[in-house]
Amino acid sequence: MGFMPKRGLNVNECEIARAYKVGTTLIEPISFTVPRKSEAFQSDIFPPCSSDEPSLTADEWFEGKNADRKLVDLEAGFTAKAKKEFVPVAVEKQAANQESVSSSPSKEKNYQEAFHEARKENEELKGKISQKDVKIRVLEIEIDKLRTEVAEISLSQKNEELPHSSNATIE
Repeated sequence: MGFMPKRGLNVNECEIARAYKVGTTLIEPISFTVPRKSEAFQSDIFPPCSSDEPSLTADEWFEGKNADRKLVDLEAGFTAKAKKEFVPVAVEKQAANQESVSSSPSKEKNYQEAFHEARKENEELKGKISQKDVKIRVLEIEIDKLRTEVAEISLSQKNEELPHSSNATIE
C-alpha cells in the first residue's frame, strides 16, 4: 500500500488522499473524497503542502544550514515546475581527486600504521581485562572464605549462649 503526495491529488473533486493497493496482478487506486456541495476550492481540507522544490542546495546543506521546507498552495492546482538541467560545478574538485589518487600509497601507509596501532592497543586492553578478571575471581574466593568464617563464628557463639538442657534434666 502506498499513498500519493497531497500535491498530486485532484483538489477540484475534494480528494483528500489516494492510496495504491498492490495486488498480485494489478495496482488498484483507492480514492478518498470529502463530499461537499460547493464546487469552489476548499481551503479547510487543503492546507499548504510540501513543494517539489528543495529548500536548500546541496552545497548549503553540506555547510550545515537548515531551512524550512517550501510550501505550495493548492488553490490553483499544482503544476510541476520545469526541472533545471544538472550542470556539475566541481571541475576543480575532480583535479584534486586525481592528485589524491596518485598520493594514495602514503595514505595507505598511514592507514596501515593506524591499524597496527589500534591492534596493539586492543591487545593491551585485552591483557588488562584478563588481569582484572583474575583479580575479581581471587577477591570473590576471599569473600566466600570470609563469609564461611563469619557463619562459623556466629554458630559457635549461638551454641555457647544456649543453656545446656541435657544437664538440667539429669539432675
